[in-house]
Amino acid sequence: MKGLLLKDFLLMKKQMLSMLLSLFMMYGLLILVVLSIYYGNFKIALNEFSMDSILLFMCGFMGILSGFFVGSFTLTYEEDTMADFFKVSCMIPVDNRGRILAKYLLFAGYIGIHLLTHLIMLPVLYAVAKLPLNTLSFLTILTLMSISILLLLIELPLLYRLGKKGRQIINTGGILLLFPVFFWFQDHILESNLPLSVVTETLCHGITITGALFPFIVIIGFPISGYFSWRVMENRRNVLW
Repeated sequence: MKGLLLKDFLLMKKQMLSMLLSLFMMYGLLILVVLSIYYGNFKIALNEFSMDSILLFMCGFMGILSGFFVGSFTLTYEEDTMADFFKVSCMIPVDNRGRILAKYLLFAGYIGIHLLTHLIMLPVLYAVAKLPLNTLSFLTILTLMSISILLLLIELPLLYRLGKKGRQIINTGGILLLFPVFFWFQDHILESNLPLSVVTETLCHGITITGALFPFIVIIGFPISGYFSWRVMENRRNVLW
């Protein structure tokens, strides 16, 4: 199992470095934007929005970026498919449980790198803005990452069962799910004539609840997804990818 974990880590090493570089560069850009709002051409933004609101919007953007990078974890499966690695892995003295565990451990480490990066850079961003760190900002990132992680946990067993078709099903389903969510948001929030303070408070409550569910998604979602992936491999030993 250690060999499989090392293989996937080396496969993802360049992508992880690119991901970290992109995250730090984006935080650097956001810090420059904050400085420009205080001292430069973007100062007019404070006439329309508070700095807290601007920082929350920035955190939302970083959460979307992290969600995108987390979704790219399936690169390991695509590379295994192209190399027909399953035939080789059958000669390795590792059972299906070990193969699954190696993938999910790397996935957990991938998520951990994102969280650590945000935990390091968020205080820096707020320090530059001369504001106390707002817990809601980190919960915003967790909320957006949770959506990507949940979709990926559903996708992984489908990848073992259907190959690339599993990813297409999840991507199509995710896009189709956006339409009713968008129309609900438009009807009940944007066109409801509610005061902006009420809308903001509702969104904050939603973000707080969803972000607080992040540990449960990881603790409960990983074993459930891993179990279904293992069952697929046990039932379809010779029909993988």
